Amino acid sequence: MTLIHIGLWLARSLIMPGMLLMLGVTPPALAHSFNTAMLLPVDFADDPLQDDLMQAFLLASEERDSHADETSNGHLGGLDVYIRFVTTLTPSDISSADIIALPLAGVRGPDRDDIITTGPQDLTSKAARALLATPADPSLPAFKQRFLSATGHRAGNEAQAVYVTARMIGQAVRKAGGVDDPARLRRLLPP
Repeated sequence: MTLIHIGLWLARSLIMPGMLLMLGVTPPALAHSFNTAMLLPVDFADDPLQDDLMQAFLLASEERDSHADETSNGHLGGLDVYIRFVTTLTPSDISSADIIALPLAGVRGPDRDDIITTGPQDLTSKAARALLATPADPSLPAFKQRFLSATGHRAGNEAQAVYVTARMIGQAVRKAGGVDDPARLRRLLPP
């Protein structure tokens, strides 16, 4: 590999995604990464609660496969993940997202077979309660304790729903071996 090849690889893999994130643009998914759009209710636009939702997502994405000097928002399913919270889906959001997540009730996503979506999480379900109580890395405290330590306040239902959604996405991506098989990934994600 020549110095030119190394420079091009660095620019494509490390520098460009970081620059795009600083500009608020989700970089295109690479073979070792994927993009997720979290569709929130319209009344969440510019809501301070979005900070809690991002913290909940980050806690889920840091539990497993995380490493120093990340340019992504963390790891889910063994891949770098880039997250974007939106209150409306633009054509650009739809075309750039590998997965569209609707973690909160009252939000309808696109009804299209070519888009991978996962719907609102029932926090009273056995699966959700297990995810909230048991992190992917058993050496870590449970989500609610880590959220309290990170933010100084308790996690609301919205933050818990985002965390559970992120964990479910991570499990599905890991079982599917990535995001290259949309049909398999769609079967592995809860509706």
